[in-house]
Amino acid sequence: VSSTPALSWTNGLPSSDGMKLYISDNKVILTEGFDGVVPIKYFEKIETWPGRAPIPFQR
Repeated sequence: VSSTPALSWTNGLPSSDGMKLYISDNKVILTEGFDGVVPIKYFEKIETWPGRAPIPFQR
């Protein structure tokens, strides 16, 4: 992907499963995931930014 992806969470935040989320000073949500990985089940959609073109993925 040549642009920065924008992610939308599914219903129910990963924090409810114990994933730690942090907000940086510039309001970006950061996480280490679980063992360095954020499971795909947490994503509703992925888009390019700033163009907002959908990036296909499989759950």
